[in-house]
Amino acid sequence: MRPIPRKNGQGKKLALVVAAPWTTEVTTAEFAETIAPQLVIPVHDGYVKSFFQKMRYDNYDRYFSTKGIKFQRLVSPGDGVEIA
Repeated sequence: MRPIPRKNGQGKKLALVVAAPWTTEVTTAEFAETIAPQLVIPVHDGYVKSFFQKMRYDNYDRYFSTKGIKFQRLVSPGDGVEIA
């Protein structure tokens, strides 16, 4: 079952699992595109190596920018984003 696509993601924020053994980059990106948020905040990637995180973040950043979605990089422990 797939979520119902939404046309207007204005103001929506999505905390998105970006690294996990049960998902792939493609599946994760497709899910986010279906939800159509204004902002994606990556979660569940603390266990990955920094070079892998950078590569994955670069891929997501490139893809989401073509969809009009901002990808908020959280690279170091303690990094955060204010959600209004």
